[in-house]
Amino acid sequence: SNTDFSIINFRTELIREFLEDNHEVLIVCEVKSYASELENLGVRIVNIPYPRKYFDLIGFVLYFIQIQRLIKKHKPDLLLTFTIIPNIVACWLRKIYPFKLICNVTGFGRIYSEKDFKSNLLMRIYKKSLCLADFVFVQNKKDYLILASSKIKQLQILPGSGVSLSKLYSEYFPISRITILFIGRILEGKGVEYLIKIAPQFPQYDFRFVGFPELSEEHLITNN
Repeated sequence: SNTDFSIINFRTELIREFLEDNHEVLIVCEVKSYASELENLGVRIVNIPYPRKYFDLIGFVLYFIQIQRLIKKHKPDLLLTFTIIPNIVACWLRKIYPFKLICNVTGFGRIYSEKDFKSNLLMRIYKKSLCLADFVFVQNKKDYLILASSKIKQLQILPGSGVSLSKLYSEYFPISRITILFIGRILEGKGVEYLIKIAPQFPQYDFRFVGFPELSEEHLITNN
């Protein structure tokens, strides 16, 4: 996956299931803030820097080489990948090495919503690459329809990444009245601007936002 955050928050239960079934698990991600939590899972961890941008060609090549070396060394039976760059890299390496590959499309982000040349090119590369996977999971009907016309071997909707509710505690947000909570990246592509606009019209509700603004859209926070 891309970050240790996504591993700990969305994949912990899956990893534990693999371990309980006596599988050997190797986690590959960029380790930043969750090193101790990863170690507590009792699995091997490889820290690989993640490309800062989709079109960081040097970063992508370095990332590709490091993943290729890992696969050559460990000879995995199965690769389970999440997010765009790990999915693409694993798909290309699938043509070289005999592992089985399950890709998880957790969203297309701006490469689908933005219609510039670079985004369109990356979207085409992504869709072609996913055809090399043995199985592709998507998390909603919209993403399924985007990929349905591609020649993907097996494509199926998976109902979300899954979050353990035992990690969430109500004392973080004491509720005294009806609360509307937005969780995600704070950017216009996710409709935040509409929620901010209508909030003053419903003073009986408490609107709260959990996430971070994209650098290009900090005005959503500073101006409201």
